[in-house]
Amino acid sequence: MFRLRLFSLSFLIALLLGGVFTAAGFTQTVGGEIAGAVKDSRNRPVANATVRVQAGPLLVSARTDGKGAYRLPELIPGAYELLALKPGYVSVHRGQVVVAAGAVETENFTLEWANEANGGVEVLVQDPQRQPVTEGRIDLFHNGVFQTSLPLDQAGSAIFSGLAPGSYSFTIEAVGFFPAGRSNVRVTAGKHATVTTRLRRDARQAGAISGSVQDLNGVPIRNAVVKIVAGPSRGQARTNGLGQFTFRSVPPGAGYSLQANANGYAPQTLDNVTVRAKQGATVNFRLLEAARQMGSITGIIRNSLGLPVSLATVTMTAGPGRGMQAVSGADGRYTFTDLEPSPSYALLASSPGHSPAGVSAINVIAGRTAVVNFLLQAQLVPPGSIGGGVTDRDTGAPLEGVLVEVVQGVSVGISTLTDAGGDYILEGLVPADNYILRFSKDGYDTLRIPFIQVRSATRSTVNAQLPVNQPPVGAISGKVVEFGNRPLPGAKIVLFTGPSAPLQTTTNARGEFTFSNLRVGTNYGIRASKEGYAAQEKRNIRVLEGQTVPVTLELRLGEITGKLQGRVVDLLQRPIANATVRIIEGPSGSLDARTNAQGEFLFEALPQGRYTVDAFANGFRSQRRGNLDVSPGGTTFVTIQLLP
Repeated sequence: MFRLRLFSLSFLIALLLGGVFTAAGFTQTVGGEIAGAVKDSRNRPVANATVRVQAGPLLVSARTDGKGAYRLPELIPGAYELLALKPGYVSVHRGQVVVAAGAVETENFTLEWANEANGGVEVLVQDPQRQPVTEGRIDLFHNGVFQTSLPLDQAGSAIFSGLAPGSYSFTIEAVGFFPAGRSNVRVTAGKHATVTTRLRRDARQAGAISGSVQDLNGVPIRNAVVKIVAGPSRGQARTNGLGQFTFRSVPPGAGYSLQANANGYAPQTLDNVTVRAKQGATVNFRLLEAARQMGSITGIIRNSLGLPVSLATVTMTAGPGRGMQAVSGADGRYTFTDLEPSPSYALLASSPGHSPAGVSAINVIAGRTAVVNFLLQAQLVPPGSIGGGVTDRDTGAPLEGVLVEVVQGVSVGISTLTDAGGDYILEGLVPADNYILRFSKDGYDTLRIPFIQVRSATRSTVNAQLPVNQPPVGAISGKVVEFGNRPLPGAKIVLFTGPSAPLQTTTNARGEFTFSNLRVGTNYGIRASKEGYAAQEKRNIRVLEGQTVPVTLELRLGEITGKLQGRVVDLLQRPIANATVRIIEGPSGSLDARTNAQGEFLFEALPQGRYTVDAFANGFRSQRRGNLDVSPGGTTFVTIQLLP
């Protein structure tokens, strides 16, 4: 306390003398950049080398591309120390690289081979879509004798250096892929060879995710939608009558997230699900009824002496209630009620004469009250600020409505939105080092920028470029034929299940069709139909990133086909819209249809025979109707009544 008061007094004296802060302290600065190339002693580019900032206002790193080029953008102006390194080479240090606002500083590096009598080899491991494989190991052999083993890094790379010249071989084992290897890899003295190996996925190593969706009383929730929203693959499934779901053929890996949605309930997301090779992961959901999904936040605001601070303003700076405010009472207590559950709330407490204080990542749970207390310190120095612009990384266009949040630092919780020009300002920040900002906007990947310094009465500039969030996509392409493998033009093709359903198209003159830009996932279903032919379908089609799945459907002449038509109603004979009617037994195999606003459904081009259907809708019990005979050229009518 003594040192604190002494500093406060000296600060006030200096301020009165007019020599501490000037208007120039508020001028806006612009980030700079360091760029260049890394080459060897023979002027050949060194790919996959690391250029790292050892010291300076911002600690970042970059890897060189195939031409040896690197780029360190958006650097805070100041002096930096750089280090260029790669196994097998002698690292090079470069000090006092001065970055000026808005300028590009060029720094090139020449790496000398560590031992001219030896060589090296770098192995790059990729999946079928040319993405790095990061979970695996590489064993190196020389003349059939094991030498060493290295794990793959985040770039899918393993670098072996200090190797005697000669012929080498290696084997690769990676989770979810077939083992692979390479022989006769030539290592030459003073050189660094690069070998790229692409692995094939091993379906035998696939795992599964299964579980259940229930309400808080343990009652199964039927027809809930469960989606894989993050992880090595995507997919969607619906729960059965017991509230159970299953995803099969799931690639092994960590970081899966699943989300469950059901009418009348609040959605729930479960994270950090790991799928191991040939094993099943279990994920169980317990959903809250929508009527019970509100929560609250309360807390007490005190000063550094532990006394309550009255009339302090608490602003909700992030979360569904962004912009709401509350004022503390005589006891320092504030309260927010009727809040939608979310883990993304942030609060900022402020009071005249005090430095603002914030808290982010507040989790509001339905039916519960989160307690968030604040300690406000006396404001001894003028605050600083952070400002800048946010643009689209690909087009350079300014982005309006980007949420900019302080997620780490003394003033955590402060946030704002970018304006029409993509600009933002975060004011009232307590001077300190190591602030972290988070930039987020729907349709774009979230970006975090660390190691930001805030100085008193000074505005630090932090610009951001957000990449468009482009989910992985693939395609389904195929043809429809009739007897004799003759192409069938004009057939209607319906994509009726899967993450991108529903979609519809028609075969061309060659009987071909294509569905492109489909979200990666499993459980796609395609149905082909044409007047005069019996409909056919294929289910459980898996779409992989960057690949086109071939599908061929053969339609039979329909002189033996008929129609099954009907209505789904409740006890008062009122139509039930959007109910699902499923053929579960019959010559056609499993088919689905949904009722329209009048509760009507229709199955066309059904082969002659006897059918059984199952109808279900949210809020009703399922109902089964059997012994439905479909005759050639006829239409069978049925009314299905569902009980609540």
